[in-house]
Amino acid sequence: MQEPKLKYTFSILINSNKERLYLGDNERIFVPFTLKVSGKINGVAMPYGVDIQKQKENGIKEISARYAILLDDGETIYIQNEGMIHKKNDGSRYFVTVPKFEAYSKKIQMDTTSHIYRLRGIHSTRNAS
Repeated sequence: MQEPKLKYTFSILINSNKERLYLGDNERIFVPFTLKVSGKINGVAMPYGVDIQKQKENGIKEISARYAILLDDGETIYIQNEGMIHKKNDGSRYFVTVPKFEAYSKKIQMDTTSHIYRLRGIHSTRNAS
């Protein structure tokens, strides 16, 4: 089997504030956020998206995010992300998720039958606009 080639498609800049909803003994965390998409597609998050995290004993957080993106041309895409946030020894964090897409237009084709999509990022405390 040949190793898949990765090709840049778009970037997502996620912003969240310190506000959180904690359930249980801080085990389940709901994180409000906004986001901006840029690259081959451009847009912003629509209201009602949710990022739900579960703190594990080993310091890793499971993440499950569901949100809709309104593209600049008025089309919409639903994204469901499942993955993990890892905290490194220096205190920095990074995440890796595997997204699933639903596109509601023939103009936007998110081919999930023959392509694998991967999101990865670094958590930053800087304020992005």
